[in-house]
Order: sequence, then C-alpha cells, then structure tokens
Amino acid sequence: MMVDGDETVEGGDSQSSDLLQMNTEAATTEMAIPRLNLFPNNNHISDSYDDMELEFSSSILRSLEKYLPVDMLTANREDKGKFMSDILGKYISREECSQVMTLSF
Repeated sequence: MMVDGDETVEGGDSQSSDLLQMNTEAATTEMAIPRLNLFPNNNHISDSYDDMELEFSSSILRSLEKYLPVDMLTANREDKGKFMSDILGKYISREECSQVMTLSF
C-alpha cells in the first residue's frame, strides 16, 4: 500500500485528510481563555452573591471579583458569578472549598 503526499492511499478519497485539516484549524482558532488579573482592583466594590444559588460561597466570590478582567467587572452579577464559579471549579471541588471555609472561620 502506498501513501500519497496528502496522506491518502494511492489517490484515494481525501475526505479523511479534509477532516484532519478541519480539526487542526478548529484547534488553532479556539478563543483565548480570559485570565484573572495578577493584582486586585482595590477600588472596585464587589457585588453581593448571598442571594444567588452558586456552588461557592459569597465571600469567596466577592474576594475573587477584585481580580476579574476589566471587561468582566462591568458584566452583570449573574455572569460574573458564573464566570468565577467556572474558574474555581477547575481548581477546587465544593467539598474542598467547604473544608477551607470551615478551617478559616
């Protein structure tokens, strides 16, 4: 069996090559993930998240909010809460968060 330069078998269908190219293009055009700021915006007054049913405590979200990117600081409270919960969810489970909250208070 011979493989052509386009990775198809001897002039065969190039559909698999097209799929490979599409997957490669999709992987290189992913949107950048917004990052938290390294330093807090201490002039920003954080929203209260007490009345929202979120995975993490309101005090953690209020503290994290000061590190949000500038464009996210002006977003509505629900969007900010979800954004921060998504970030925290990548690094800490609800159980771990509860343990930390119990130990620190």
